[in-house]
Amino acid sequence: MKNEIQSRVAQAIWPWRDVSKVGTGSSGPGVRRRCVVQSAVTLIAGLLLLFVFRKVWLGYVVLLLAAVTLLSVFFTPPVFRCIERGGRILARGVMIGLTWILLAPFFYVCFIFGRLCLLLMRKDPLCRKFPSDEKSYWVPRSETGGSECYRRQY
Repeated sequence: MKNEIQSRVAQAIWPWRDVSKVGTGSSGPGVRRRCVVQSAVTLIAGLLLLFVFRKVWLGYVVLLLAAVTLLSVFFTPPVFRCIERGGRILARGVMIGLTWILLAPFFYVCFIFGRLCLLLMRKDPLCRKFPSDEKSYWVPRSETGGSECYRRQY
């Protein structure tokens, strides 16, 4: 009884187990609606490139991509699936490129440079020096402003 109620509640809230209810298929109104939204955003981007930024060839390429995407979902769904698959591959490549080419070196350069600066200034904000000259490793807590500081925290 309890499992049946939980199952009904789970299905009403988030039917992720039933693929037919989620709408992950490659045809139907959900996919067409998503494609129309994608094409509209691509159309706006193409018009911005064409008229605002004066990038004529790039604007035409983006407008052509919007038209092909919109027409393919209505007339040739396999072509639309190929376009979506290509977009996913491109997005994955951009993600991997940003992670390994940009973010990883930035992380190491910033932290190594920061650590070298702290070593040159002889600062140890984390108190990592061992053995310490102190009698105890206890860090005393700063005094609070009384109960008034809890009433007006912001």
